[in-house]
Amino acid sequence: MGKNIAPVTLIFVFIICTRCVFGDTASKAYVDALARGDYVAAGKAQSFLAPPYCYDLNPWHGVTFIKAVNGKVVTPYYPFVYQDMTHLKVRKLYGRAGIEEMVRSSETELGLIQHISDWANKQWGHIQPLPYAAWDALEILDRVEKGDAFWCTYKAALFVQACNAAGLTARMLGINPKHKAAHTVTDVYSNEFRKWILVDPWLNCYFERDGIPLSALEYHDAVDNYDGIYLVFGENGKGTEYWDYKTGKTSTIPHAGKRIPLAEDNNKGLIEFYYDIRVVMRNDHTVHPQSKENVYVDGFMVPYNARGGEWWGPQLHWIDDTTMPQITAANSGERNDFEWPLNEVKTDLKKISPTGEPVVLEARFSTLTPNFSHYELEVDGSAVPIDGDVFIWRLKKGTNSLKIVSVNDTERSGFQSEFVIAYDPDSVDFSKRVNVELKNPGMESIDEKSTGNDRKPAGWGTITSNALRFKEFILDSKVKHTGRYSLKATPAVDSERGYEYAFIVKSADLDVNPSTDVIYTIWLRASEDKTPVDIALLESTYKGQGTYVERVEVGREWKKYELRCRLNNELTKAYVGFKVYSGTIWADDAQFIEVK
Repeated sequence: MGKNIAPVTLIFVFIICTRCVFGDTASKAYVDALARGDYVAAGKAQSFLAPPYCYDLNPWHGVTFIKAVNGKVVTPYYPFVYQDMTHLKVRKLYGRAGIEEMVRSSETELGLIQHISDWANKQWGHIQPLPYAAWDALEILDRVEKGDAFWCTYKAALFVQACNAAGLTARMLGINPKHKAAHTVTDVYSNEFRKWILVDPWLNCYFERDGIPLSALEYHDAVDNYDGIYLVFGENGKGTEYWDYKTGKTSTIPHAGKRIPLAEDNNKGLIEFYYDIRVVMRNDHTVHPQSKENVYVDGFMVPYNARGGEWWGPQLHWIDDTTMPQITAANSGERNDFEWPLNEVKTDLKKISPTGEPVVLEARFSTLTPNFSHYELEVDGSAVPIDGDVFIWRLKKGTNSLKIVSVNDTERSGFQSEFVIAYDPDSVDFSKRVNVELKNPGMESIDEKSTGNDRKPAGWGTITSNALRFKEFILDSKVKHTGRYSLKATPAVDSERGYEYAFIVKSADLDVNPSTDVIYTIWLRASEDKTPVDIALLESTYKGQGTYVERVEVGREWKKYELRCRLNNELTKAYVGFKVYSGTIWADDAQFIEVK
Protein backbone atom coordinates (compact mmCIF):
# COMPACT_ATOMS: atom_id res chain seq x y z
CA MET A 1 0.00 0.00 0.00
CA GLY A 2 1.10 3.57 -0.54
CA LYS A 3 2.44 5.81 2.19
CA ASN A 4 1.31 9.38 2.66
CA ILE A 5 4.47 11.07 1.46
CA ALA A 6 4.26 14.21 -0.68
CA PRO A 7 5.48 13.89 -4.29
CA VAL A 8 9.00 15.14 -4.87
CA THR A 9 11.04 15.95 -7.93
CA LEU A 10 14.55 14.63 -8.46
CA ILE A 11 17.33 15.58 -10.86
CA PHE A 12 17.96 13.04 -13.54
CA VAL A 13 21.58 11.80 -13.67
CA PHE A 14 23.07 10.17 -16.77
CA ILE A 15 24.39 6.67 -16.04
CA ILE A 16 26.53 4.80 -18.52
CA CYS A 17 25.11 1.38 -19.30
CA THR A 18 27.04 -1.02 -21.48
CA ARG A 19 25.06 -4.25 -21.26
CA CYS A 20 21.32 -3.54 -21.12
CA VAL A 21 18.15 -5.25 -22.25
CA PHE A 22 16.44 -2.38 -24.04
CA GLY A 23 12.86 -1.61 -23.11
CA ASP A 24 12.35 0.75 -26.03
CA THR A 25 14.22 2.18 -29.01
CA ALA A 26 14.90 5.41 -27.13
CA SER A 27 16.82 3.48 -24.48
CA LYS A 28 19.10 2.08 -27.17
CA ALA A 29 19.53 5.55 -28.67
CA TYR A 30 20.61 6.84 -25.25
CA VAL A 31 23.17 4.10 -24.71
CA ASP A 32 24.51 4.30 -28.27
CA ALA A 33 24.98 8.05 -27.90
CA LEU A 34 26.97 7.60 -24.71
CA ALA A 35 29.08 4.89 -26.31
CA ARG A 36 30.20 7.25 -29.06
CA GLY A 37 30.63 10.17 -26.65
CA ASP A 38 27.80 12.25 -28.14
CA TYR A 39 26.37 13.81 -24.98
CA VAL A 40 24.10 16.16 -26.90
CA ALA A 41 22.39 13.16 -28.49
CA ALA A 42 22.30 11.46 -25.10
CA GLY A 43 20.49 14.48 -23.68
CA LYS A 44 17.95 14.27 -26.47
CA ALA A 45 17.31 10.56 -25.89
CA GLN A 46 13.89 10.09 -24.39
CA SER A 47 14.52 7.19 -22.04
CA PHE A 48 17.17 5.33 -20.11
CA LEU A 49 17.60 1.99 -18.40
CA ALA A 50 18.99 1.20 -14.99
CA PRO A 51 22.49 -0.24 -15.42
CA PRO A 52 23.17 -3.93 -14.85
CA TYR A 53 25.32 -3.07 -11.82
CA CYS A 54 22.34 -1.47 -10.02
CA TYR A 55 23.43 -1.63 -6.39
CA ASP A 56 20.28 -3.07 -4.81
CA LEU A 57 18.62 -5.14 -7.54
CA ASN A 58 20.60 -7.76 -9.38
CA PRO A 59 20.92 -11.46 -10.19
CA TRP A 60 22.61 -12.03 -6.80
CA HIS A 61 19.11 -11.76 -5.31
CA GLY A 62 17.48 -13.83 -8.06
CA VAL A 63 16.27 -10.66 -9.79
CA THR A 64 16.65 -10.06 -13.55
CA PHE A 65 15.26 -7.05 -15.43
CA ILE A 66 13.31 -8.05 -18.53
CA LYS A 67 12.11 -4.52 -19.25
CA ALA A 68 12.90 -1.20 -17.63
CA VAL A 69 11.51 1.99 -19.18
CA ASN A 70 11.88 4.71 -16.59
CA GLY A 71 10.63 8.29 -16.69
CA LYS A 72 12.81 11.38 -16.50
CA VAL A 73 12.41 14.18 -13.98
CA VAL A 74 14.36 17.43 -14.30
CA THR A 75 13.87 20.43 -12.06
CA PRO A 76 14.32 23.47 -14.35
CA TYR A 77 16.89 25.99 -13.19
CA TYR A 78 14.68 28.86 -14.36
CA PRO A 79 11.20 28.81 -12.77
CA PHE A 80 8.13 28.48 -14.96
CA VAL A 81 4.62 29.45 -13.77
CA TYR A 82 1.95 26.98 -14.91
CA GLN A 83 -1.74 27.74 -15.42
CA ASP A 84 -4.22 26.25 -12.95
CA MET A 85 -6.13 24.06 -15.41
CA THR A 86 -9.13 23.74 -13.08
CA HIS A 87 -9.73 27.48 -12.70
CA LEU A 88 -13.26 28.61 -13.60
CA LYS A 89 -12.02 30.86 -16.43
CA VAL A 90 -10.03 27.98 -17.95
CA ARG A 91 -13.02 25.64 -17.77
CA LYS A 92 -15.12 28.35 -19.42
CA LEU A 93 -12.60 28.46 -22.28
CA TYR A 94 -12.83 24.64 -22.48
CA GLY A 95 -16.51 24.93 -23.34
CA ARG A 96 -16.24 28.03 -25.49
CA ALA A 97 -13.50 26.53 -27.67
CA GLY A 98 -15.31 23.22 -28.04
CA ILE A 99 -12.43 21.21 -26.56
CA GLU A 100 -14.70 18.31 -25.62
CA GLU A 101 -15.63 17.71 -29.26
CA MET A 102 -11.97 18.09 -30.32
CA VAL A 103 -10.98 15.39 -27.81
CA ARG A 104 -13.79 13.12 -28.98
CA SER A 105 -12.82 13.43 -32.63
CA SER A 106 -9.04 12.99 -32.07
CA GLU A 107 -7.57 9.52 -32.38
CA THR A 108 -4.21 10.67 -31.01
CA GLU A 109 -2.82 13.42 -28.82
CA LEU A 110 -1.11 14.92 -31.88
CA GLY A 111 -4.47 14.94 -33.63
CA LEU A 112 -5.93 16.92 -30.73
CA ILE A 113 -3.08 19.42 -30.96
CA GLN A 114 -3.80 19.85 -34.69
CA HIS A 115 -7.49 20.48 -33.95
CA ILE A 116 -6.60 23.16 -31.42
CA SER A 117 -4.21 24.84 -33.88
CA ASP A 118 -6.91 24.78 -36.57
CA TRP A 119 -9.38 26.38 -34.17
CA ALA A 120 -6.97 29.14 -33.10
CA ASN A 121 -5.89 29.83 -36.68
CA LYS A 122 -9.39 30.37 -38.06
CA GLN A 123 -10.52 32.92 -35.46
CA TRP A 124 -9.36 35.89 -37.56
CA GLY A 125 -7.08 36.88 -40.42
CA HIS A 126 -4.14 39.12 -39.54
CA ILE A 127 -3.94 42.77 -38.50
CA GLN A 128 -2.03 45.12 -36.22
CA PRO A 129 -3.93 45.10 -32.91
CA LEU A 130 -5.30 48.48 -31.83
CA PRO A 131 -5.47 48.74 -28.90
CA TYR A 132 -3.54 45.78 -27.57
CA ALA A 133 -5.57 43.12 -25.85
CA ALA A 134 -4.21 41.19 -22.89
CA TRP A 135 -3.17 37.60 -23.57
CA ASP A 136 -6.38 36.47 -21.90
CA ALA A 137 -8.07 34.08 -24.36
CA LEU A 138 -11.57 35.08 -23.22
CA GLU A 139 -10.89 38.80 -23.81
CA ILE A 140 -9.40 38.00 -27.22
CA LEU A 141 -12.48 35.96 -28.21
CA ASP A 142 -14.83 38.68 -26.94
CA ARG A 143 -13.22 41.19 -29.26
CA VAL A 144 -13.02 38.76 -32.20
CA GLU A 145 -16.76 38.11 -31.94
CA LYS A 146 -17.27 41.85 -32.41
CA GLY A 147 -15.22 41.84 -35.62
CA ASP A 148 -11.79 42.70 -34.23
CA ALA A 149 -8.59 40.98 -35.33
CA PHE A 150 -4.97 40.69 -34.21
CA TRP A 151 -1.62 39.38 -35.31
CA CYS A 152 0.36 36.14 -34.72
CA THR A 153 1.07 36.68 -31.02
CA TYR A 154 -2.62 36.41 -30.16
CA LYS A 155 -3.12 33.21 -32.12
CA ALA A 156 -0.18 31.78 -30.15
CA ALA A 157 -1.75 32.96 -26.87
CA LEU A 158 -5.11 31.48 -27.85
CA PHE A 159 -3.55 28.15 -28.79
CA VAL A 160 -1.52 27.90 -25.56
CA GLN A 161 -4.52 28.60 -23.36
CA ALA A 162 -6.77 26.18 -25.25
CA CYS A 163 -4.09 23.51 -24.78
CA ASN A 164 -4.13 24.27 -21.05
CA ALA A 165 -7.88 23.81 -21.05
CA ALA A 166 -7.42 20.43 -22.75
CA GLY A 167 -4.94 19.33 -20.07
CA LEU A 168 -1.84 19.87 -22.24
CA THR A 169 1.02 22.14 -21.19
CA ALA A 170 2.00 24.68 -23.84
CA ARG A 171 4.06 27.87 -23.84
CA MET A 172 4.66 30.93 -26.02
CA LEU A 173 7.92 31.59 -27.87
CA GLY A 174 9.12 34.86 -29.30
CA ILE A 175 11.34 34.30 -32.35
CA ASN A 176 13.06 36.53 -34.88
CA PRO A 177 15.78 36.58 -37.54
CA LYS A 178 19.03 38.30 -36.70
CA HIS A 179 18.42 42.02 -36.05
CA LYS A 180 15.03 42.22 -37.77
CA ALA A 181 11.33 41.31 -37.73
CA ALA A 182 9.56 39.14 -35.14
CA HIS A 183 7.08 36.29 -34.88
CA THR A 184 5.37 34.34 -32.10
CA VAL A 185 5.00 30.55 -32.04
CA THR A 186 4.44 27.89 -29.40
CA ASP A 187 5.84 24.69 -27.93
CA VAL A 188 3.42 22.12 -26.52
CA TYR A 189 4.58 19.17 -24.45
CA SER A 190 3.62 15.87 -26.05
CA ASN A 191 3.15 12.87 -23.75
CA GLU A 192 2.85 10.78 -26.91
CA PHE A 193 6.36 11.70 -28.13
CA ARG A 194 7.84 12.54 -24.70
CA LYS A 195 9.11 15.93 -25.86
CA TRP A 196 8.24 19.53 -26.61
CA ILE A 197 6.94 20.01 -30.13
CA LEU A 198 6.83 23.23 -32.12
CA VAL A 199 3.44 24.46 -33.36
CA ASP A 200 2.96 27.69 -35.33
CA PRO A 201 -0.76 28.53 -34.95
CA TRP A 202 -0.48 31.42 -37.41
CA LEU A 203 0.98 29.21 -40.15
CA ASN A 204 -1.22 26.43 -38.72
CA CYS A 205 1.41 23.71 -38.90
CA TYR A 206 3.94 21.67 -37.03
CA PHE A 207 7.30 20.47 -38.34
CA GLU A 208 8.52 16.89 -38.50
CA ARG A 209 11.59 14.92 -39.53
CA ASP A 210 11.54 11.11 -39.85
CA GLY A 211 7.97 11.14 -38.63
CA ILE A 212 8.86 12.84 -35.32
CA PRO A 213 7.60 16.38 -34.60
CA LEU A 214 10.43 18.85 -33.97
CA SER A 215 10.80 21.21 -31.04
CA ALA A 216 11.65 24.87 -31.55
CA LEU A 217 15.27 24.20 -30.55
CA GLU A 218 15.53 21.29 -32.96
CA TYR A 219 14.16 23.53 -35.71
CA HIS A 220 16.72 26.18 -34.73
CA ASP A 221 19.48 23.55 -35.00
CA ALA A 222 18.29 22.65 -38.52
CA VAL A 223 18.60 26.16 -39.97
CA ASP A 224 21.62 25.18 -42.10
CA ASN A 225 20.44 21.64 -42.86
CA TYR A 226 16.71 21.24 -43.25
CA ASP A 227 16.76 18.20 -45.50
CA GLY A 228 14.04 15.76 -44.52
CA ILE A 229 11.92 18.33 -42.66
CA TYR A 230 8.23 18.52 -43.58
CA LEU A 231 5.53 21.06 -42.77
CA VAL A 232 2.29 19.40 -41.68
CA PHE A 233 -0.74 21.69 -42.05
CA GLY A 234 -4.18 21.46 -40.50
CA GLU A 235 -7.50 21.20 -42.28
CA ASN A 236 -7.75 25.01 -42.47
CA GLY A 237 -4.54 25.22 -44.46
CA LYS A 238 -1.68 27.66 -44.17
CA GLY A 239 -1.64 31.16 -42.73
CA THR A 240 -4.77 33.12 -43.74
CA GLU A 241 -5.96 30.65 -46.41
CA TYR A 242 -9.05 29.86 -44.38
CA TRP A 243 -10.07 33.53 -44.43
CA ASP A 244 -9.48 33.81 -48.14
CA TYR A 245 -11.83 30.82 -48.54
CA LYS A 246 -14.39 32.07 -45.98
CA THR A 247 -14.68 35.51 -47.60
CA GLY A 248 -14.96 34.05 -51.11
CA LYS A 249 -11.62 35.28 -52.33
CA THR A 250 -10.74 31.69 -53.26
CA SER A 251 -12.79 28.54 -53.71
CA THR A 252 -10.27 26.20 -52.08
CA ILE A 253 -7.85 25.98 -49.18
CA PRO A 254 -4.63 25.02 -51.02
CA HIS A 255 -2.68 23.60 -48.08
CA ALA A 256 -5.57 21.90 -46.28
CA GLY A 257 -4.20 18.75 -44.64
CA LYS A 258 -1.02 18.93 -46.73
CA ARG A 259 2.39 17.60 -45.75
CA ILE A 260 5.08 19.26 -47.85
CA PRO A 261 8.91 19.35 -47.77
CA LEU A 262 10.25 22.48 -46.15
CA ALA A 263 12.32 23.17 -49.25
CA GLU A 264 9.12 23.45 -51.30
CA ASP A 265 7.47 26.02 -49.02
CA ASN A 266 7.69 29.51 -50.51
CA ASN A 267 8.91 31.05 -47.25
CA LYS A 268 10.72 27.94 -45.93
CA GLY A 269 8.52 27.68 -42.86
CA LEU A 270 10.00 30.95 -41.55
CA ILE A 271 13.04 28.94 -40.48
CA GLU A 272 15.26 32.02 -40.56
CA PHE A 273 13.12 33.46 -37.73
CA TYR A 274 14.48 30.79 -35.40
CA TYR A 275 17.82 32.52 -35.05
CA ASP A 276 16.55 33.96 -31.74
CA ILE A 277 14.24 31.96 -29.48
CA ARG A 278 12.78 33.33 -26.27
CA VAL A 279 10.49 31.30 -24.01
CA VAL A 280 7.83 33.23 -22.10
CA MET A 281 8.27 31.71 -18.64
CA ARG A 282 4.61 31.46 -17.71
CA ASN A 283 1.41 30.28 -19.38
CA ASP A 284 -1.20 31.42 -16.84
CA HIS A 285 -2.45 34.41 -18.84
CA THR A 286 -6.09 33.25 -18.79
CA VAL A 287 -6.23 33.92 -15.06
CA HIS A 288 -3.37 36.42 -14.72
CA PRO A 289 -3.22 38.53 -17.91
CA GLN A 290 -0.34 40.93 -18.27
CA SER A 291 -0.69 44.66 -17.76
CA LYS A 292 -2.22 46.70 -20.62
CA GLU A 293 -1.75 50.20 -19.25
CA ASN A 294 -0.04 52.80 -21.39
CA VAL A 295 3.49 53.56 -20.27
CA TYR A 296 4.71 57.16 -19.90
CA VAL A 297 8.19 58.59 -19.42
CA ASP A 298 8.47 62.31 -18.61
CA GLY A 299 4.84 62.68 -19.64
CA PHE A 300 5.32 61.10 -23.06
CA MET A 301 3.88 57.73 -24.10
CA VAL A 302 6.44 55.05 -24.95
CA PRO A 303 5.79 51.72 -26.70
CA TYR A 304 5.52 48.47 -24.83
CA ASN A 305 8.82 46.71 -24.34
CA ALA A 306 8.31 43.73 -26.61
CA ARG A 307 11.67 42.18 -25.62
CA GLY A 308 11.12 42.07 -21.87
CA GLY A 309 9.59 43.99 -19.02
CA GLU A 310 5.89 44.33 -18.20
CA TRP A 311 4.39 43.26 -21.52
CA TRP A 312 6.06 39.93 -22.19
CA GLY A 313 7.17 39.25 -18.63
CA PRO A 314 10.07 36.96 -17.67
CA GLN A 315 11.73 35.27 -20.65
CA LEU A 316 14.54 32.81 -21.24
CA HIS A 317 16.69 33.32 -24.34
CA TRP A 318 18.58 30.50 -26.05
CA ILE A 319 22.28 31.06 -26.82
CA ASP A 320 24.81 28.94 -28.70
CA ASP A 321 27.74 29.33 -31.09
CA THR A 322 25.60 31.30 -33.54
CA THR A 323 23.13 33.13 -31.28
CA MET A 324 24.44 35.86 -29.00
CA PRO A 325 22.99 36.76 -25.55
CA GLN A 326 20.34 39.43 -25.02
CA ILE A 327 20.35 42.02 -22.25
CA THR A 328 16.55 42.05 -21.83
CA ALA A 329 16.18 38.39 -20.86
CA ALA A 330 17.93 35.59 -19.00
CA ASN A 331 20.25 33.59 -21.30
CA SER A 332 21.10 29.91 -21.30
CA GLY A 333 22.67 27.35 -23.60
CA GLU A 334 21.67 24.35 -21.46
CA ARG A 335 19.10 22.19 -23.20
CA ASN A 336 17.41 21.07 -19.99
CA ASP A 337 16.76 24.74 -19.17
CA PHE A 338 14.60 24.90 -22.33
CA GLU A 339 13.33 21.39 -22.87
CA TRP A 340 12.72 19.91 -19.45
CA PRO A 341 10.53 16.77 -19.46
CA LEU A 342 7.01 16.84 -18.04
CA ASN A 343 4.39 14.33 -16.92
CA GLU A 344 6.84 11.45 -16.48
CA VAL A 345 7.38 9.29 -13.43
CA LYS A 346 10.87 8.44 -12.27
CA THR A 347 10.89 5.25 -10.22
CA ASP A 348 13.65 4.45 -7.73
CA LEU A 349 13.67 0.78 -6.74
CA LYS A 350 15.37 -0.30 -3.53
CA LYS A 351 15.57 -3.72 -1.91
CA ILE A 352 14.37 -3.49 1.71
CA SER A 353 14.14 -7.18 2.65
CA PRO A 354 16.97 -8.92 4.53
CA THR A 355 19.39 -11.06 2.55
CA GLY A 356 18.14 -14.61 2.23
CA GLU A 357 14.46 -13.71 2.52
CA PRO A 358 11.95 -13.21 -0.34
CA VAL A 359 12.72 -9.96 -2.13
CA VAL A 360 10.63 -6.94 -1.16
CA LEU A 361 11.19 -3.67 -3.01
CA GLU A 362 10.44 -0.09 -2.12
CA ALA A 363 9.31 1.72 -5.27
CA ARG A 364 9.54 5.48 -4.75
CA PHE A 365 7.98 7.71 -7.40
CA SER A 366 8.72 11.32 -8.36
CA THR A 367 7.30 13.52 -11.10
CA LEU A 368 7.14 17.02 -12.53
CA THR A 369 3.53 17.10 -13.67
CA PRO A 370 1.86 20.53 -13.82
CA ASN A 371 -1.50 20.39 -12.01
CA PHE A 372 -0.51 16.99 -10.60
CA SER A 373 -3.45 15.04 -9.17
CA HIS A 374 -2.38 11.46 -8.46
CA TYR A 375 -0.52 8.38 -9.63
CA GLU A 376 -2.18 5.40 -11.28
CA LEU A 377 -0.41 2.15 -10.48
CA GLU A 378 -0.78 -1.26 -12.11
CA VAL A 379 0.93 -4.34 -10.68
CA ASP A 380 0.87 -7.67 -12.55
CA GLY A 381 -1.88 -6.36 -14.79
CA SER A 382 -4.22 -5.18 -12.01
CA ALA A 383 -4.88 -1.65 -10.77
CA VAL A 384 -3.56 -1.01 -7.27
CA PRO A 385 -4.67 2.03 -5.21
CA ILE A 386 -1.90 4.38 -4.10
CA ASP A 387 -2.33 7.57 -2.09
CA GLY A 388 1.28 8.72 -1.91
CA ASP A 389 4.54 8.28 -3.76
CA VAL A 390 5.80 4.99 -2.24
CA PHE A 391 4.70 1.45 -3.00
CA ILE A 392 5.99 -1.71 -1.31
CA TRP A 393 6.41 -4.31 -4.05
CA ARG A 394 6.63 -7.93 -2.86
CA LEU A 395 8.03 -10.03 -5.67
CA LYS A 396 6.56 -13.44 -6.41
CA LYS A 397 8.44 -16.23 -8.12
CA GLY A 398 8.17 -15.80 -11.88
CA THR A 399 7.36 -12.63 -13.83
CA ASN A 400 6.49 -9.42 -11.98
CA SER A 401 5.37 -6.20 -13.66
CA LEU A 402 4.80 -2.64 -12.48
CA LYS A 403 3.40 0.27 -14.48
CA ILE A 404 3.09 3.79 -13.12
CA VAL A 405 1.71 6.98 -14.67
CA SER A 406 1.01 10.50 -13.38
CA VAL A 407 -2.41 12.08 -13.90
CA ASN A 408 -3.17 15.80 -13.80
CA ASP A 409 -6.30 17.57 -12.55
CA THR A 410 -7.97 17.33 -15.97
CA GLU A 411 -7.58 13.51 -15.85
CA ARG A 412 -4.97 13.58 -18.62
CA SER A 413 -2.28 10.93 -18.15
CA GLY A 414 1.41 11.40 -18.87
CA PHE A 415 3.98 8.89 -20.10
CA GLN A 416 3.81 5.46 -18.46
CA SER A 417 6.92 3.99 -16.85
CA GLU A 418 7.15 0.21 -16.89
CA PHE A 419 9.27 -2.45 -15.21
CA VAL A 420 9.16 -6.20 -15.79
CA ILE A 421 11.26 -8.35 -13.45
CA ALA A 422 11.89 -12.09 -13.47
CA TYR A 423 12.34 -13.39 -9.93
CA ASP A 424 13.78 -16.81 -9.19
CA PRO A 425 14.79 -17.21 -5.54
CA ASP A 426 15.92 -20.78 -6.22
CA SER A 427 18.72 -19.45 -8.43
CA VAL A 428 20.44 -17.80 -5.47
CA ASP A 429 23.23 -19.97 -4.08
CA PHE A 430 24.61 -18.46 -0.89
CA SER A 431 27.12 -21.29 -0.59
CA LYS A 432 29.16 -19.44 -3.21
CA ARG A 433 29.88 -16.60 -0.80
CA VAL A 434 33.55 -16.20 0.04
CA ASN A 435 35.24 -15.49 3.34
CA VAL A 436 36.84 -12.10 2.97
CA GLU A 437 40.37 -11.85 4.35
CA LEU A 438 42.62 -8.79 4.36
CA LYS A 439 46.21 -10.05 4.50
CA ASN A 440 48.53 -8.59 7.12
CA PRO A 441 46.14 -5.87 8.36
CA GLY A 442 48.43 -4.94 11.29
CA MET A 443 51.64 -4.66 9.20
CA GLU A 444 53.26 -7.27 11.45
CA SER A 445 54.38 -9.73 8.76
CA ILE A 446 57.53 -8.97 6.78
CA ASP A 447 57.73 -9.65 3.05
CA GLU A 448 60.16 -12.54 2.73
CA LYS A 449 61.82 -10.87 -0.27
CA SER A 450 62.85 -7.82 1.77
CA THR A 451 65.79 -7.74 4.17
CA GLY A 452 67.68 -5.47 6.56
CA ASN A 453 66.58 -1.85 6.67
CA ASP A 454 64.38 -2.35 3.58
CA ARG A 455 61.74 -4.40 5.39
CA LYS A 456 58.43 -4.22 3.56
CA PRO A 457 55.03 -5.46 4.78
CA ALA A 458 53.81 -8.75 3.35
CA GLY A 459 50.56 -8.47 1.40
CA TRP A 460 51.01 -4.76 0.60
CA GLY A 461 52.48 -3.04 -2.44
CA THR A 462 52.53 0.23 -4.38
CA ILE A 463 51.29 1.80 -7.60
CA THR A 464 53.64 4.48 -8.94
CA SER A 465 53.71 6.62 -12.05
CA ASN A 466 57.42 7.19 -12.68
CA ALA A 467 60.91 5.77 -12.38
CA LEU A 468 61.58 7.42 -9.00
CA ARG A 469 58.62 5.47 -7.55
CA PHE A 470 58.79 6.53 -3.89
CA LYS A 471 61.30 7.56 -1.23
CA GLU A 472 60.12 5.23 1.54
CA PHE A 473 57.82 2.22 1.65
CA ILE A 474 59.08 0.34 4.68
CA LEU A 475 58.09 -1.04 8.08
CA ASP A 476 58.78 1.31 10.98
CA SER A 477 59.40 -0.13 14.47
CA LYS A 478 59.67 3.30 16.15
CA VAL A 479 56.37 4.92 15.09
CA LYS A 480 53.49 2.46 15.40
CA HIS A 481 49.90 2.30 16.56
CA THR A 482 49.93 -1.25 17.98
CA GLY A 483 52.18 -4.28 17.65
CA ARG A 484 55.77 -4.23 16.43
CA TYR A 485 55.49 -2.22 13.21
CA SER A 486 53.60 0.35 11.20
CA LEU A 487 53.98 1.10 7.49
CA LYS A 488 55.95 4.25 6.65
CA ALA A 489 55.26 5.87 3.23
CA THR A 490 57.09 8.94 1.87
CA PRO A 491 56.88 10.28 -1.73
CA ALA A 492 59.95 10.73 -3.90
CA VAL A 493 61.01 14.33 -4.58
CA ASP A 494 61.89 15.69 -8.02
CA SER A 495 65.36 17.16 -7.51
CA GLU A 496 64.99 19.66 -10.35
CA ARG A 497 61.40 20.86 -9.89
CA GLY A 498 61.06 20.23 -6.17
CA TYR A 499 57.62 18.65 -6.15
CA GLU A 500 56.71 15.30 -4.66
CA TYR A 501 55.47 12.34 -6.71
CA ALA A 502 52.19 10.95 -5.38
CA PHE A 503 51.85 7.19 -5.17
CA ILE A 504 49.32 4.60 -4.00
CA VAL A 505 49.76 2.08 -1.21
CA LYS A 506 47.60 -0.97 -1.89
CA SER A 507 46.70 -4.26 -0.26
CA ALA A 508 46.85 -7.60 -2.00
CA ASP A 509 43.68 -8.41 -3.95
CA LEU A 510 40.70 -9.56 -1.88
CA ASP A 511 37.97 -11.95 -2.94
CA VAL A 512 34.77 -10.07 -2.03
CA ASN A 513 31.06 -10.80 -2.17
CA PRO A 514 29.11 -8.67 -4.64
CA SER A 515 26.09 -6.65 -3.52
CA THR A 516 27.50 -6.35 -0.02
CA ASP A 517 27.91 -3.43 2.36
CA VAL A 518 31.47 -3.24 3.66
CA ILE A 519 33.54 -0.97 5.91
CA TYR A 520 37.25 -0.39 5.31
CA THR A 521 39.12 1.27 8.18
CA ILE A 522 42.77 2.17 8.68
CA TRP A 523 44.74 4.08 11.33
CA LEU A 524 46.88 6.91 9.90
CA ARG A 525 49.38 9.47 11.18
CA ALA A 526 51.31 12.20 9.32
CA SER A 527 54.53 14.14 9.80
CA GLU A 528 52.56 17.40 9.46
CA ASP A 529 49.02 18.40 10.39
CA LYS A 530 46.34 18.65 7.68
CA THR A 531 48.17 16.36 5.28
CA PRO A 532 45.83 15.26 2.45
CA VAL A 533 45.42 11.50 1.96
CA ASP A 534 42.93 9.59 -0.20
CA ILE A 535 41.63 6.37 1.35
CA ALA A 536 40.14 4.06 -1.24
CA LEU A 537 38.61 0.73 -2.21
CA LEU A 538 39.03 -0.22 -5.86
CA GLU A 539 37.87 -3.05 -8.05
CA SER A 540 40.74 -5.10 -9.41
CA THR A 541 38.80 -7.15 -11.98
CA TYR A 542 37.47 -4.35 -14.16
CA LYS A 543 39.05 -0.92 -13.90
CA GLY A 544 36.64 1.91 -13.29
CA GLN A 545 33.55 -0.09 -12.35
CA GLY A 546 34.25 -0.02 -8.63
CA THR A 547 36.14 3.01 -7.33
CA TYR A 548 35.32 4.27 -3.85
CA VAL A 549 37.50 7.09 -2.57
CA GLU A 550 37.39 9.84 0.04
CA ARG A 551 39.86 12.66 0.78
CA VAL A 552 40.82 12.98 4.46
CA GLU A 553 43.18 15.26 6.37
CA VAL A 554 45.69 13.41 8.53
CA GLY A 555 47.37 14.97 11.55
CA ARG A 556 50.34 14.20 13.80
CA GLU A 557 48.31 11.98 16.11
CA TRP A 558 47.05 8.51 15.26
CA LYS A 559 43.43 8.51 14.09
CA LYS A 560 41.10 5.88 12.65
CA TYR A 561 39.64 6.66 9.20
CA GLU A 562 36.62 4.86 7.73
CA LEU A 563 35.23 4.26 4.24
CA ARG A 564 31.73 2.72 4.00
CA CYS A 565 31.03 1.13 0.60
CA ARG A 566 28.13 -0.65 -1.10
CA LEU A 567 29.70 -3.07 -3.56
CA ASN A 568 28.07 -3.40 -6.96
CA ASN A 569 26.71 -6.74 -8.11
CA GLU A 570 29.63 -7.54 -10.41
CA LEU A 571 32.43 -6.68 -8.01
CA THR A 572 34.11 -9.94 -6.94
CA LYS A 573 37.73 -8.88 -6.42
CA ALA A 574 39.06 -5.65 -4.93
CA TYR A 575 41.90 -4.04 -3.01
CA VAL A 576 42.08 -1.30 -0.40
CA GLY A 577 44.71 1.29 0.36
CA PHE A 578 45.52 4.98 0.35
CA LYS A 579 47.22 7.60 -1.81
CA VAL A 580 50.14 9.65 -0.45
CA TYR A 581 50.83 13.16 -1.78
CA SER A 582 53.36 14.83 0.52
CA GLY A 583 55.29 14.45 3.74
CA THR A 584 55.39 11.11 5.50
CA ILE A 585 52.39 8.94 6.30
CA TRP A 586 52.31 6.04 8.75
CA ALA A 587 49.57 3.39 8.48
CA ASP A 588 48.58 0.57 10.83
CA ASP A 589 45.74 -1.75 11.88
CA ALA A 590 43.63 -1.85 8.71
CA GLN A 591 40.30 -3.69 8.70
CA PHE A 592 37.84 -4.88 6.04
CA ILE A 593 34.46 -5.78 7.52
CA GLU A 594 31.30 -7.08 5.85
CA VAL A 595 28.16 -5.57 7.34
CA LYS A 596 25.85 -8.47 8.15
